[in-house]
Amino acid sequence: IFVNSTEANLVYVADAGNGSISVIDTSLNVVANTFAVSPANVGSPLPSPDRVSQPIALAELPNGTKIYSANQGTNSVSSINTQDGTINRVISLSAAPVWIVANVDNTHVYVLDGADTISVIDATTDTIVSSVSAGSAGGNLNQLVYEPVTNRVFATDANSPQPALALFDVASQGNLPNSTLVPHGPGKALIAVATGSTC
Repeated sequence: IFVNSTEANLVYVADAGNGSISVIDTSLNVVANTFAVSPANVGSPLPSPDRVSQPIALAELPNGTKIYSANQGTNSVSSINTQDGTINRVISLSAAPVWIVANVDNTHVYVLDGADTISVIDATTDTIVSSVSAGSAGGNLNQLVYEPVTNRVFATDANSPQPALALFDVASQGNLPNSTLVPHGPGKALIAVATGSTC
């Protein structure tokens, strides 16, 4: 899994096999740096191999200061400083993460886990501030998308016989904007194949 960066000429790639993140300089097509996702594997010039963490998805804050790694093997999310690869914190989850996205406000990250729960991470403290069930547990949901115009999070349920979307409005919690998700209507919206589509 890779994520395009808001930083010039950079792409981040999750390497589940080695438990690291490769920083690719797209102007030269070379690996410019490699970040560990576990403090136990931090090293110089390269981190030691990590066969446990299994990073499988990435999300970068739009301001380019942090990248978040969803680590399937350790049920966690690593907050990493993009300037030097320093691990700010490893955030524990109750189940293995599946996908992760960042809000354009630079202060909130949303992570979907295998129990179909979406947790909201406050990027200023790197702590979970709220969570919401995205459906019955069982791992049917497989991706998240944050849509800034409507300020909603969409969770795709592409693994079910009838594909569907779970919709959530991003809302405030007390005086904390964008810190919680509220289901947008009951259940999931079914996805119908468009007439004439070959998909």
